[in-house]
This record gives sequence, structure tokens and C-alpha cells, in this order.
Amino acid sequence: MNKQDKTKAAEYFKRAVELNPEVGLSLWYWGIIEFDRGNEKLGVDLIGQALDKGFIGSESDYLKMITVFYRKGDYNKLVLLYQKIIVLNPNNPQYHASVAVGGSRSANSGQAFS
Repeated sequence: MNKQDKTKAAEYFKRAVELNPEVGLSLWYWGIIEFDRGNEKLGVDLIGQALDKGFIGSESDYLKMITVFYRKGDYNKLVLLYQKIIVLNPNNPQYHASVAVGGSRSANSGQAFS
């Protein structure tokens, strides 16, 4: 996707959110596009809003978000994302280890083990 396509996509997802702000999926896509466009702060905020609205993604969606929040050092969101990904793939030991490490670094260290 080139820069012009990303600009258009951002406009479409922004409009979708304006029309129905409770849809986490639109926030998720808009956030990923903004992050890819270099608008990292906006992208992270939108992705966070998608999570807060109960966005349920695929394993690959969560892995993309993990990359975003890892770069930002947001361990609280990382723990939440790893908990969600473990529901989808409970047999991956790396995900369990990541919850423990992220939890030890988060402001709410107890949440990793709840």
C-alpha cells in the first residue's frame, strides 16, 4: 500500500468511526493505518480504544498490536494482549512467559497472574 492509499484508507476508517464510534474493528484498522503512516501516537491511541471497546482479533492481529505496544513500552497493554492471545493459542509457552515478564514490568504487576 503506497502513501496515498494509506491516506485514503485512514480517511475511510476515520469516517467509519465517526458514523459508529462503538465499533472496535474500525478503530483497530484506523489505528494500524495511522501507525504505519508514522502517526504513532494517534495509532497507539486508536488501537488502545479498540481494545477498550472489546475488539477481538485474530492471533496475527494481536501480534501486530504487541509489536506496537512493545515499542511504546506499554506493559499493561502487553499483558492484556498476551492474555487475549493465550485464549486463542493456549499451548504456546512463549505467550505464557511473555505474560509473566510483561506483568513483572507493568504498573499492575498482579494482573499478569490473575
